Amino acid sequence: MKKRVFFSVLILLVSCSFMVSAKSAADVSATVKDSQTKQPIEFATVELLSTKDSLLLGCITDSKGYFEITPPLKTAKIRIRFMGYKDYEVTFKNRNMGTILMMEDAKQLNEVAVKGNARQNKIDRDVFTITKEMRAGTTTSSELLGKLNGVNYNRYDKSISVDGKTNVLILIDGVEKDQNMAKNLSPDRIERIEVIKDPVGKYATDGYSAVINIVLKKDYSGVDFFIDNTSFFDVVHTNGKYPFAQDYGNLNFTYTYKNFDVYLSGWGYGGNMAIPITYTKQYGMVTSTTPPFDYSDPNSSIRNRNSSISLGGDYTLAKGHTLSAEVNYYGQHQNNNFWYDLTNSVNGVTTGQSSSTTTSQNNTDQWQGTLTYNGKFNDKSSVESDLRYSHNANVGDNSFAQDQFFSSSHINKNTNYVRFNGTYSYQFTPTFSTDLGYGYVGNNSVSSQSDSTFTYKEMRNRFSLYLNYQPAKQWRLKAGGILELYSQRYQASRNNQGAFLPYLNVQFIPSQKFNIIAKYHATVNYPGIDQLSPFKTAQDSLMWSLGNPLLKTSIYHTAGLEFHIMNAITIEPYYNFDNHHIATYITKEGNYYYSSNVNAGYYDRYGVQLNFTIPLAKTIFWQNWMDIYSNHIRYNGEGTTQHNFNINSTLVYVNPKLGVNTGLVLQKQMYRDAAIQGYTSDNNDLVVFFLQKSLMKSKLNITLLYMPPIKMGLKYEQHNLTQAGQYYQVSSTSLNLIKNLMFFEVSYHFNAGKQVTQKHTPSGQDEAKPKSGFGL
Repeated sequence: MKKRVFFSVLILLVSCSFMVSAKSAADVSATVKDSQTKQPIEFATVELLSTKDSLLLGCITDSKGYFEITPPLKTAKIRIRFMGYKDYEVTFKNRNMGTILMMEDAKQLNEVAVKGNARQNKIDRDVFTITKEMRAGTTTSSELLGKLNGVNYNRYDKSISVDGKTNVLILIDGVEKDQNMAKNLSPDRIERIEVIKDPVGKYATDGYSAVINIVLKKDYSGVDFFIDNTSFFDVVHTNGKYPFAQDYGNLNFTYTYKNFDVYLSGWGYGGNMAIPITYTKQYGMVTSTTPPFDYSDPNSSIRNRNSSISLGGDYTLAKGHTLSAEVNYYGQHQNNNFWYDLTNSVNGVTTGQSSSTTTSQNNTDQWQGTLTYNGKFNDKSSVESDLRYSHNANVGDNSFAQDQFFSSSHINKNTNYVRFNGTYSYQFTPTFSTDLGYGYVGNNSVSSQSDSTFTYKEMRNRFSLYLNYQPAKQWRLKAGGILELYSQRYQASRNNQGAFLPYLNVQFIPSQKFNIIAKYHATVNYPGIDQLSPFKTAQDSLMWSLGNPLLKTSIYHTAGLEFHIMNAITIEPYYNFDNHHIATYITKEGNYYYSSNVNAGYYDRYGVQLNFTIPLAKTIFWQNWMDIYSNHIRYNGEGTTQHNFNINSTLVYVNPKLGVNTGLVLQKQMYRDAAIQGYTSDNNDLVVFFLQKSLMKSKLNITLLYMPPIKMGLKYEQHNLTQAGQYYQVSSTSLNLIKNLMFFEVSYHFNAGKQVTQKHTPSGQDEAKPKSGFGL
């Protein structure tokens, strides 16, 4: 088994695909198939060995299980390997080997299921082969992703995170599609999953911290339908007059026929959150303080109504060439109200009572269209490209009233966005390949308030080049970067900048149980129109917020070492820094205070992350992630340092015979981020018990979740502190609502179609043989 796992890690690394475009008489060729199903085995690894079993040359089989390779003179044996099959090894004699049938290895499959080693750790990604045991107890792709090492599925807010970061993009067969659909795919349709923790090219410049590529099985034709709804209700009445706090609804419909598929995906969210908030503000000698938390009558109301619908499809033009299109509408309607009873004092002496009210209404409508073309010309060259256009219309109304003071603003913002990306990949040799890319982003925004208009235009031209090289058996290298030419125009100002974003990954594999990846990357953060716009909005009678047209681009650098142990444990010490970090800074002019954004001269974050996934048995699964770090910021002689410890632990028990899936989730992810003049808090801590029951042959699933009021060092209050000269503010937001919060989720999955098997005719053409039936 150790050799099997080791070889799985080396697929596409030690031998890579060494395919020739034209077969010569000296080539060795064969088609590799499953001995029972006669299906071709894709990505099987072929080794040419010497008499001493040393590797001379290697390649992998294509989508039809076929390979061709030119043997060196010293070739004595041919060995073929693939996870879940017994090794096939013969003495080298015939160059035309015809069809090779490989037999499944039941023992190996059982070991993979128990030990959870269906994982290949490559230089820039982790590749997980999805087993039956991994699918057990999961109803959606999100739940399946939550079983992968380093990936977490938050059952509370339905988010996916990788190494604690939630700005994650999910692809389906390498194509960017509706994220709701990607999160709610049937696990039975998934063949393998690639987790790219350090994305390159367009994904890096678009700000994604990780990319997940879900690879579907290619042998299904028919209808796939999924619908679910999750309701959150408050059982101890801490949510004011709203017994139902939140509600999620999802719908996915896919129709697949041969080389064509079409899908419809939609979701809706409604939230009624009543949260108590307290604060103390001090302007010089004047102080205003709110009463303590009042859980029976919270002083804030946050109401969200969000929805989205997408229609798309894929069409295979020819083998290896796919055209995809999608149109999407997204609407967001948010209504927030905050009211405070205040006690005012001067030098500690109470002077009177007052009240304030802050209201905010925001409506957003966004239309988006995306066209994608991916083509593979041969085994050495391929291209990926996409074109996107979106229009965003936003209307925001804000008002603040305190005693005799009143301020209001009405801001309209319209944005037109265009994006194009193209990447060409070419493999020169089995150990050397390149990726060359070009991208363009155009952003035109107009924001208006009263009789004033702020116009913002942005253009980005980016060129990328990455080299993949294997200098020796135990070493892997991926290096390159992005050169981006950036132009901003706002009002009469124009700002042209250039940025180089380097990328370097070096992997050393001394043994099958241990490897190290050293890495250095850089990502970019451009100021948006909201941060640049000079419009003012009142926070209270003395504090105003406004944009800063002089903001510069921020480049975030990351350096780290990843230690991969036993294919189940990852330890990563890291260091991040940014010399133009965009942060909030408060100044005083006359009698008023202004909150704006500046480029802090120094920001860093350093710490260590730990991931480990332990299948305790075939039916018990335990996943853990933790991050211990400190961050520090400094600007204009001011600065702070904050220390954090975050953890996420999930323990799941699955009983397939009873159709029961139950588990416990511990999430300690509330953190304090260092601010120039204090700190801010975000995220939340919680404990979740869940019980899931499958009915109707696993088509219907009912899940009950409960969040008990457990402390265990958890925090249920977010605190923010700002201290700038004579200005001082400390605020607290209670998250007591998530104590005793109940979830009730119902999902139904239906599919009816054909399991399509492929067989090869003598002419080499594919012939589809459908097997009718229901279910996957």
